[in-house]
Amino acid sequence: MPIKEMLKRARTSQPLNRLTTATLKGLFEATGWRSEFVIKHLPRIGVTAIPLPNGRVLKLDASGDDWIPTQLFWRGWQGYEPEMTALFYRLALAAETVFDVGAHIGFFSLLASIVNPAAQVFAFEPLARIFARLNQNIALNGLTKVQTFCVAVGAHEGTAEFYFPDEDMPVSSSLRSDMLTATLPASTIRHVPVPVVTLDRIVAEQRVARVSLIKLDTERTEHEVLAGARATLERDQPDIICEVWPDAGNGRQLEACLRPLGYRFYQLRPEGVVARAEIIGDEAALNYLFTTRTEEFLQANGANITL
Repeated sequence: MPIKEMLKRARTSQPLNRLTTATLKGLFEATGWRSEFVIKHLPRIGVTAIPLPNGRVLKLDASGDDWIPTQLFWRGWQGYEPEMTALFYRLALAAETVFDVGAHIGFFSLLASIVNPAAQVFAFEPLARIFARLNQNIALNGLTKVQTFCVAVGAHEGTAEFYFPDEDMPVSSSLRSDMLTATLPASTIRHVPVPVVTLDRIVAEQRVARVSLIKLDTERTEHEVLAGARATLERDQPDIICEVWPDAGNGRQLEACLRPLGYRFYQLRPEGVVARAEIIGDEAALNYLFTTRTEEFLQANGANITL
């Protein structure tokens, strides 16, 4: 049987998928060889257990339509967005409260809660089908301090149309339709009305004493999220890990929000953490750290800073 056909059968049946993926992963680990073709075409189906550096295990339930658990299964706990995952891990260790805005299926929410069980984690995901998977993963890990909200987050409260590809588990979705129409046929794009909240409102309603860490991935509306968190940023000056797309055109808006509060900008690149005078998006390194902390603190937490 051709390998391509074998992989197709393996990805849709159990226990064949579990046996095949486990066997191949064992081969990769024993030989040091890894096939990108296999990783691309053979998703892990079912519960994926990802060992973490602290000895605990993070679990994700996947039906084969979600890219994140597959990357973590084949590549390890830093297999998804490796430039930011280790830094997020270290910052979450001492965080009092973590906001995961654009939580998707919850990898970073789970990571924060598992590495720091004392932290309160708030996860925001507006698309109902993904929100259901988020809650499923929280229950799978037995976490009790992750609170979820099926809402979008923006600059103002209200209701807005939320856009997403016509897929079972889309990896991209946004309050901005132009992000999708630039790359996908209009006939494949769907939209639904969703409630929109501000982080300042959540902080007030939930009586959050201090926000320590914010992860932002809202597909080009990150500046609007921060505009709706102005009071929180002024009060707490949390560390912020934020995706910045070059086509979002929001670098200046992010700077205008953050610079007056004393934030500095660091791009998270494969070679290390690079200090930036301006926020400029780069598809090869989408994530930034915005922080008021000293560079000594960042270096003490493992950040290899390049000026």
